[in-house]
Amino acid sequence: MNIEEMAFRIAFRHEGEFVNAYFAQAETMDGALLLGSIRQSTLDKVPGAFKSYQLLMRELMEAAAEEIGITAKPKWLTRRAPPHERSPESRAADPPGSSYRVDVPDDVKATMLEKGHEIADALPGDWGYCLLIFTFGEGGTMTWCSNAQRKDMLLTLQEFLRTEGE
Repeated sequence: MNIEEMAFRIAFRHEGEFVNAYFAQAETMDGALLLGSIRQSTLDKVPGAFKSYQLLMRELMEAAAEEIGITAKPKWLTRRAPPHERSPESRAADPPGSSYRVDVPDDVKATMLEKGHEIADALPGDWGYCLLIFTFGEGGTMTWCSNAQRKDMLLTLQEFLRTEGE
């Protein structure tokens, strides 16, 4: 397989007091290379710092790929790490029995992620977005994507409901 046809990703991991960014193959962390590391407490002090850190790691990864002859422009997708790759602390924060996964057809999911990335790329670095999609009718399905960390997005949604939900 040609290296330009292989799928890679940047995996962000909370490890101890650091947020580490790894260059990894799409479906495994085997052989992952550390791109960067920063203290979580530092990111917490500056609004939008995590988004800026993500963008910097993307730019560094693209530059490194270009240096070794990969000319294809990457398509960036944002998704939650699978449970087997998440830290015990991250897994423990999930409510019992929850997977945060809903059945969303692949074409709908692809459209949602594509539009989400278009929104993220169009916004200044200190802005976040959340894109909600749902089926109409009682008992429908709703899912969302965002460039924010999950805990920040949940706090934002709770604040929105408190101020606008009446």
